[in-house]
Amino acid sequence: MNETIFMIHGMWAKPHVWDAYAAFFTERGYRCVRPTLLYHDIEPGENPDPRLGTTSLLDYADDLEQAIESLDRCPIIIGHSMGGLLAQMLAARGLAE
Repeated sequence: MNETIFMIHGMWAKPHVWDAYAAFFTERGYRCVRPTLLYHDIEPGENPDPRLGTTSLLDYADDLEQAIESLDRCPIIIGHSMGGLLAQMLAARGLAE
């Protein structure tokens, strides 16, 4: 299997911010996984989920860890903004290629 790239978006964003990067890497044989952070699955103009205000970085990291563990091997992890911090946290847990 080809390498997997796990792309983590930042706060107030959604996975679509990685569309151009995912297309670039997919054309080169990478599998791109772009999860939605907890409680970020809302449409523009909708009120945020109230749980968003009590969700910690550790909550996000734990949720993303479960997604990574469902893969067949550790991915390359990249992130933007808060997603970059989460990528570092996941790498520190030994979950990154």
